[in-house]
Amino acid sequence: MKTKKNIILFIAGLLVAGSLLSGCTQQGLAVTIVPQNIGDEVTYTLKMTSTTITQSSSLPTIQNTNGTIFTKVNGTKTIVDGFGTELETIEMYTKTTFEMNQEQNPGYEVSTLSYLDPGSKFPIKTVSHMNMGTMAMSFEFYVSENMYDFIYASLSSLGGSGLSPNDISSAFEGKSIKKGDTGTIVIANMTITWTALGNENVKDYDCVKIQFSLPINAPSQEGMSTSITCDYIVWLASSFPSLIKMSGTITSGTTSTFGNYQTSVVMDMLLESSKRGTIPISWGSSKPSFSEENLFGEYKEWNVIPPLGNKTSIISYSPEGAVAYAQANSPSLLSYLTSHSAAYVTISKYERKNDIETWDLTFGDETLNGYDINLSYDGTNSAIVSEGSITFSTNGSSKSSLSQKLLTFSGCENIFSQYAEQYVETDPSSDMQIHFISDISSQSSSSELSVLPGMYEMFPSSVYTMVVGNMPVTVAAIDAETGQMILMMHVDIIE
Repeated sequence: MKTKKNIILFIAGLLVAGSLLSGCTQQGLAVTIVPQNIGDEVTYTLKMTSTTITQSSSLPTIQNTNGTIFTKVNGTKTIVDGFGTELETIEMYTKTTFEMNQEQNPGYEVSTLSYLDPGSKFPIKTVSHMNMGTMAMSFEFYVSENMYDFIYASLSSLGGSGLSPNDISSAFEGKSIKKGDTGTIVIANMTITWTALGNENVKDYDCVKIQFSLPINAPSQEGMSTSITCDYIVWLASSFPSLIKMSGTITSGTTSTFGNYQTSVVMDMLLESSKRGTIPISWGSSKPSFSEENLFGEYKEWNVIPPLGNKTSIISYSPEGAVAYAQANSPSLLSYLTSHSAAYVTISKYERKNDIETWDLTFGDETLNGYDINLSYDGTNSAIVSEGSITFSTNGSSKSSLSQKLLTFSGCENIFSQYAEQYVETDPSSDMQIHFISDISSQSSSSELSVLPGMYEMFPSSVYTMVVGNMPVTVAAIDAETGQMILMMHVDIIE
């Protein structure tokens, strides 16, 4: 539960902050928001108070946090997107430092690089690093055409950039705003309605004060659901390209098998220092475009399970070989397949550890009836470890409704190796897992995505996940239809 709370605090720190109103200025003054330049740097002070009420305690837990937020428009940067294509982007940097004032939890630091498409301002890629005292986490999140319409606030739950001061201020660029005005802004395809409350002088800037609310579509996971809302106010000035001030409250409610709790986070953020850049940015208003397939992948038609393929692979016990062995040596599986002629592998888990390879294969079709069989291979002999009939919680999909051509297992490995070089330094064959889920809409597949809890709702219909290492561990999610790298996560313990 502490991890879930830290994620909520992380979202809160990146989304909102502010301080008490100060000063006054001419009411009705129109403020025109100036654009950002490459080289802009802004530092803010941050104060947060978190109040948590749990089901097991009648007394609230109050936690005070101080910190800083530093933002910079770094400039143009060529990156490789989730499809292996090089793109020219604008690199935005945000670093948030939290000082928890507790011996057991002294604080943590989050730094994020967002790579924005100049034609749409949409984040093609975000890279976040979180130093949480005893644990370091890195996230890389890639956006695709299929995911373009997802609410951007959900990305913060994946370690993405969230709504930084740069995101908010750039959405108001060029607008002339005065008291009483209302309108909408669009941030990463999310439409937000705002209202101008009035004018105030803050830090010697004549500002317009703007209010808006943001409902966050927090991803759910098995046994837990969370609702989050955010109400906040921002202060903007004509002669400044970013926020002068932010103030707001995040409220959340979580229901889980461990109990229920509510959290309220009140935050204050105020401009401390700034440096103005000189190079203007030319933004467009088009929707970003993406390739149809990852250039590093391999795609083939499949029958019961995607084939191993022809890319370099550490898998010696092929998925086709595992299925063939199971069909030839399990009368019970053969009986199931006879009565379920349209069945295919809906979930598979390959694992290699200490030179032993295992396959856990789950067969299913459009019914609730399935069959699970676990196989092992020691380099010479195969064996059935366990098997039995299972019942799914929801009906599955027919294979005909799924893509007839999918990424091969070795193609998945090759894509992973192209993106994971900075994280995986040793031979991964000693400790590796590859999960394949052909029908992610089935609730039965959610458990196979436990390595990425709460995130499977954002995936396409078919997906691979790879897990390399124990600790440190690197995890990736890859679209099984297009080969698009969706998410890369690396976790390590700091001694």
